[in-house]
Order: sequence, then C-alpha cells, then structure tokens
Amino acid sequence: MPRARFPATRTLPLNWANGKIQVQLKTLPGAPDSLRGADWIVRTNDYTIEERRIYGVDPYGAVAFAKPFAMKPADGAGYYLEGQPWMLPVSGGWAYDPQSAMLILHKKPDASVYVNNQQFGVKLDQSAYVRLQGLAIRFVTGVGVEVADSSNIVLDSLDVSDVGAAYVLSEQADNLVVSGLHGQRSQRDGVIVKRGMGAQITDCLLEDVGVSANPRKSVAAIRVDDAPASLIARNRIYRTGYAAIMFGKDAIVEKNIIEKSCLKLADCGAIYTSGAQKNQGYYNARVEDNLISAVPGDLEGSTSRNTLTAGIYLDDESRGIYVRRNFVEKAQRGIFSKATASHVSDNVLFDNEFGLMLSRTGAIGSGKDATHILNNLVVSKNKQMPLLVSTEHSGAVAEVRHNRVRSEAGAHASQFWIGTTRQPAPPILDVGKIRQSLSFSNTSGARQTYTCPLAKAFCGNLRQADGAVVGWPLDLAPGQAVVLMVGGGA
Repeated sequence: MPRARFPATRTLPLNWANGKIQVQLKTLPGAPDSLRGADWIVRTNDYTIEERRIYGVDPYGAVAFAKPFAMKPADGAGYYLEGQPWMLPVSGGWAYDPQSAMLILHKKPDASVYVNNQQFGVKLDQSAYVRLQGLAIRFVTGVGVEVADSSNIVLDSLDVSDVGAAYVLSEQADNLVVSGLHGQRSQRDGVIVKRGMGAQITDCLLEDVGVSANPRKSVAAIRVDDAPASLIARNRIYRTGYAAIMFGKDAIVEKNIIEKSCLKLADCGAIYTSGAQKNQGYYNARVEDNLISAVPGDLEGSTSRNTLTAGIYLDDESRGIYVRRNFVEKAQRGIFSKATASHVSDNVLFDNEFGLMLSRTGAIGSGKDATHILNNLVVSKNKQMPLLVSTEHSGAVAEVRHNRVRSEAGAHASQFWIGTTRQPAPPILDVGKIRQSLSFSNTSGARQTYTCPLAKAFCGNLRQADGAVVGWPLDLAPGQAVVLMVGGGA
C-alpha cells in the first residue's frame, strides 16, 4: 500500500516569504499543528526530489525543518506532504500515528496486514566466495541484499520485489556477480555498486524502479559509476524514474534492452555517465549494441519548461567513451554528449527531437580531445533536427563524417555553431527525403514477429535503411530493431 499523502496525485506550489518556505494554510484541511511530523517531499530541481520532516508550522505558514535542503528549491517548485492520518480520506493507503503507536489503514483489508521494518533482507558483511541462489525476498524497508567489505560474491537468480531503497546494494566489494536477478518495484534504485572493482551485472530483468505513486529521489536501475571495470550486459530494464544505467570508468555496457526510462525526473539519460563523479578522467568505456526506446521525462513539480532527456547521455568532464551500434528512439535527444575524445559511430537514431546533440567540449574537433561522429543513421520526423553541434571553443567543430540523414517533410536542417556564430555550410546534409518512416523494436525477451500496420500499397514500398525490400511478417530477435521508410533511396 502507498503511504498516505496530500494532495493525492499532484503537487502544490512552494512559496518563499521573508527567506522562509511557506505553506498556504488555506489549501490544507486542518490546523497548522496537523503538519508536525509530516514529511515534505519537494522537487528541488529537474533531477532531484528531496524530503524533510516538518518540525512545526507557525500561524502564518512558515515551515521549520530538521535541516535545510541540499539544493534550495525554487519559488513555485512542486511538493506534496506524506504520512499523517488526516491524509487518509484524501489518498487512501496507510499512516502511522506515533501518539497511539498505531498503524492506521484507510479501509479494512481483505486479508491480514504484515508490517516489516527490516533494513535488509540478507546481509553479507566481510565475506568471500559466497553464492546466494534462487532466493525470493519480499517487502523490505531498505535493501533486498546488502553486501559490504566482501569479495567474490555471486547473487544468482534472485527474485526481489517491493523494497524501499534497492534490490541490491554493494559497497567496498570486489568482483561482485549479479546474474539472472528479477527485481520488481523499488521506490528508489535497483542494483547499486559502490567502490568495488570488476562487478558483473548480467541477464537481469529489472522493472518499476523509482516510479512509485509517491516518488522519491531515484538514480538508476543499475548504478556502477563508482565501480571501475564493470560489465553491464544483456539486461532488460523497464520503467525507471531516472536513469536505467549509470556507468563509470572502464565500463562495458552492452546488449541491454531499455524501455521507458526517465519517467519521473528530467535532465536524464537512459544510459548516463554520472553527474556526481566529476573527476573520472579518461573513461575508456564502451556503450555498444543497446536498444533504447521511449525516454520521455517528467516535469511534474519542476520549475523548468523543457524536458531534457537522452537515450545516451555523456555528461560534463567525461572523456574517452565509445558509443557504437546502439538503437535509440523517442527521446528528446537520441545521443547527447559533452564528452571529449569520444567516438560515436554506427548508431541508429530514430524519432528523437534532436537525433544527435554535441555541446561545449563534446563538440571540439581538433587535437587529442577531438570527438568523432562517424557512420550514424539519423531519421527525423516533422519538427525534429538530425544534428545540433554547438561548441564554445574556437576552431573546428567535431569530426563529422559519413553519416546518413533521412528526413520527413517539416524536419529541420542540421545546425553547427562555433560560439554564437552559426556555420553556413555544416558538414552533413540530408541524403534523401522520405515520405513516411516507422520503426519496429523488440524490447521483449523472446523472438517476435510483426505485421505491417499500414495500407497494403504502402507496405510494398517500405524499405530498410540499406534499401532492401522488407519481408513480411518481420522477424526480430530480442534487442533487435529496424527502421523502415517509404520514399527515398538507401
């Protein structure tokens, strides 16, 4: 059950007055005293939700918290309140009354109610060469499996669901193996590896991470940005509030299937370098053969107006990343890079507002920090732009060669900027207009066949990117995707 909250499904605008956060008392059903002990959950920026316990509210609505927010929320930022019994008629769910030491439910349940306040289901501390296999872990306040100060731990075919913090949390543990994990419904994160070398997270199915009705700050379904030399391969990740995979130095991120990420927050990438680990230096990381579909972002409670999301997001101060043979569709930016000395090649980018965007140092095209954009296929629909390259540095923009662009009617031309000067002849041009395009992507775990959704006359004219005739029904293995077009050659 969700914890009681007010309002039930939306947020209220935060107000500042005389340097203090104010609550509009007229919007609440009770007296100011009824807020004492409630939790205040506020969207402090595009990518962060913070929570604070309310200690008191004065007669004018000024709120006292246990400690200040890490990031000062803007005037108008969205918040909701949580945890008080008076909220139950509004939202349902449960609340705890500390005065009576009672758990209060909105409706009498059909079955017995169990309350669990465990911080972990299983904990391995100062262990080595231990295998956990086939365990089912349910309803844990904190972490399903916690690993600390250990090495060579194998978590095989675990089934972990309904946790408050993470399915797996590992800290200072080398050579961790997580294989075949099925994780469902974590309020915050999925698999987190901190300060451990050589982690392997493979063949997992992770669902509904950070997308609860009462959202919290979420980072990733798989987070290894502080774990060098990690292998993240052949995982299926569905529905995440923030990133699906956040990686760091010497990482290999390959053959993962990601569908519907960045569902609760923005300034977000389905596959993302960490914004927090700024001093990684040369990453020497590979992001290859991944399928990414649907990265919408959400601005509920945010004061921003534009949803920044990307299928693959190489953030500030990252360097030396190879991004190859990935398929990205339905993001605000297919691939977004501020990384120097990176290679982006042989990717297919379909139906993204910006197919490929390079910004700041990621757009530099000379010397050892040059970024190379090679052999990518970008397909843009109405009002979309294939490439946007913008560097603040003088000199050549990134090396952009042998890319193919297909555009439907109404798509914008690519743009290249040096500082505030738009370059008159960008080194990429559309190589053929198309009348219509569509994609088929198999994000399931089994082979699928697809029939043509268009009129029969159109189906006969559809071609693949290389000009090949399409054979119906179309057969795709898991992780495969294809773009089909009407009109225009290869």
